[in-house]
Amino acid sequence: MSGRPSERVDVVRRVLDLWATGGDPLREGLIAPDVVYANPADAVDAGDRHGVEGWRGAMSNFGRAFEITGIHVVALEEVGDRVLALVEMETRGRGSGLVATRPLGFLFDVHDGRVTRLEWHNGHAPAREAAARGGG
Repeated sequence: MSGRPSERVDVVRRVLDLWATGGDPLREGLIAPDVVYANPADAVDAGDRHGVEGWRGAMSNFGRAFEITGIHVVALEEVGDRVLALVEMETRGRGSGLVATRPLGFLFDVHDGRVTRLEWHNGHAPAREAAARGGG
């Protein structure tokens, strides 16, 4: 069962809320064991990560470099069976202490109350384009 539409959006909202407050969606049972974490081609560490260890690695890499100090959700909408989240993410560099806000887009696949795939994009437009064509 894929889940009713509002269930998918609710799961994504919970993931974003946890990130914004320093929580761990994996610990809260919101991440599927076979999750795929997809980094865009223009990311420093491009490519897909698979499974819980891949998820942990991606989160750890990000967390070593940045602290999330705020997430403002600009849009949260279903696009077919996926959820598109457009956010303004505020981070502080762990080494530099510099604070920056940047637009990011996420495409989530959610099944049975868990994230099975997360694609992130540098900016809202690339995320919308990926959603429109059905993938990353």
